[in-house]
Amino acid sequence: MKLAHVPFTPRYPPVNLALIDEMENLGPVIDMKVGDLTRELTPQLYALCGAGPRSSLRVLRHGLAVTEMAVSDLPGSPTAVWAVKKALADQYMSYIVVSFVNATIVLSIGETVVEVTDSGLLGDTATLSVSNLGDAGLLQIHPGGLRHVLPDKRINVWRPAGRKTVTKCAVNNRQVVIALTGGELVSALPSSLARCCCHCVPTPVMMFSG
Repeated sequence: MKLAHVPFTPRYPPVNLALIDEMENLGPVIDMKVGDLTRELTPQLYALCGAGPRSSLRVLRHGLAVTEMAVSDLPGSPTAVWAVKKALADQYMSYIVVSFVNATIVLSIGETVVEVTDSGLLGDTATLSVSNLGDAGLLQIHPGGLRHVLPDKRINVWRPAGRKTVTKCAVNNRQVVIALTGGELVSALPSSLARCCCHCVPTPVMMFSG
């Protein structure tokens, strides 16, 4: 069998190939140590790689790299932070909600991060939870009750009877459960926030999970 000889001259840079990604090779790893030398509360991996002039010391950390997109000064130390969409079907988050001891601020996410006052969320109280409630807008839970901001900016408000306040809450896309002072549970659905049904329990509820 006789093979045909086809002349071939490689071209550089290549015109038919495009670099998409590359992965650095750590091998050969000569030695490796694990320790929190930088006091980050998470151990780092220190690896001695390669040999001779190509040797290097590599530091591996847990987690994803963070790219700083914007910086916004806060008036105090926040107690909780949420990122939410205007609608559950949106591809990207629209608001960053920051709760303080006695106030809440809402930051709009765009080319820049700026504080807004037209989100419909209550700003003069602490926030226990903010989430998208199905396709029915945003739900804010605060010590004084529930605030449901509909997509058309209409707002439904529910407040506990008497002087009771909300102490704990659990929310998913379809249900809301809150605990009131005095050991009372309140559950609601998106379509019936104005007529929550209450269930008494013998002892105060300390925590929800799930």
